[in-house]
Amino acid sequence: MRHYWEDLRGSLVEVPGVTEAAAVSIAVAVSNGRHIELCGPAGSQHVSIARHIALWKGGPMRAPHYTVSAEGMRGSIKRDTLTPGEIGRACGGVLYLDQAPEFSMRVLAEVAAAAENGATVHYWGEAKRSLRVRLPGNGFQLVMGSLTCPCGYHGHPRRACDCSETSVERFRGRLRKSLPGVEWTRVRIEPPPPKDPYDHDHADDIATDLRATAANERNER
Repeated sequence: MRHYWEDLRGSLVEVPGVTEAAAVSIAVAVSNGRHIELCGPAGSQHVSIARHIALWKGGPMRAPHYTVSAEGMRGSIKRDTLTPGEIGRACGGVLYLDQAPEFSMRVLAEVAAAAENGATVHYWGEAKRSLRVRLPGNGFQLVMGSLTCPCGYHGHPRRACDCSETSVERFRGRLRKSLPGVEWTRVRIEPPPPKDPYDHDHADDIATDLRATAANERNER
């Protein structure tokens, strides 16, 4: 008997670094409406996986930067006009948080509230006006991308990690502290094998490495 999530599994195994076990875990979780955390060293193809999930669901994919404000994530009411935020715009599709631990606690609290309350968004407006809006359908699929440690190389097959065990544990615990009450499946993603330095996809790996370096510098401040 073929499960209806087999098409998603089949497309995910084509992504470099996604094992058969990881593809099945992601496909089963998504088909059951469970949120996902993709955790892997620098270079792991988290964005590609999120795109495959959005395509399978047939909905939009929103990928706000970690500097997004709480209002930008939630939305607002101004002059009797409701402006949806990233959560509302991801309705029916995927809300992808790249470098999820780097989002502020206020922003993650908005995501947690919407996820916990059955995709209900509490909009705050001018003069302390507020409105609760229930997103149609099943709300949004939360997909979070996270590195394995502050420097991004813990568990990397070709690069050494210089983080202390304490910093690694503290880094991994950020999401749990920021998203209390939200249940999700954590899936390990491996970085793809080495590529030709002139290959277009290799540029994406370099960009991921740079983001990891930037995140590490912020943690050291």
